[in-house]
Amino acid sequence: MEKQLQFIQQPKNGTLSIELPESWNDKTVEIQVTLLPREPKTLIFDLKVMTNGLLWMSESDEVWTVGSKKFTAHKEDSVTDIDSFFSYATLEQEWHGEIEKEITMRYSQLKNYLKANFSDIRAIKRNNNYHNIGIFLVCHTSKGDEIILTTTATET
Repeated sequence: MEKQLQFIQQPKNGTLSIELPESWNDKTVEIQVTLLPREPKTLIFDLKVMTNGLLWMSESDEVWTVGSKKFTAHKEDSVTDIDSFFSYATLEQEWHGEIEKEITMRYSQLKNYLKANFSDIRAIKRNNNYHNIGIFLVCHTSKGDEIILTTTATET
């Protein structure tokens, strides 16, 4: 026996709520959900919104740019995984005020979004000169599309 269910139309944080009839209390419900891959232009739009006003902290606080150009690796590039790359940016510290907590939360959301929507993510640092380091998050979809988030860090 199939029943029509009412969906609540305001999912938050990727959660979809379903109201079940009272007669279903104490019953097991199995729900299968298949997420369709997002188009590159949608991913780019989402990432631009998520990184808007989000600065990468270093001696110079730099903005993120998002694009779909092809990344060319160099032999001197330093490559790491996304969890290691974001480990400090997503770590809430005891001394954090409200602004720092919000930044930490935004970086956690960005990392989670990247992991949910891309099958291959590499964090690459490239020493452009003595002080400037190019940072590239090279992300591949399951269809092979490449999207790159770019910023710069200044380290002396």
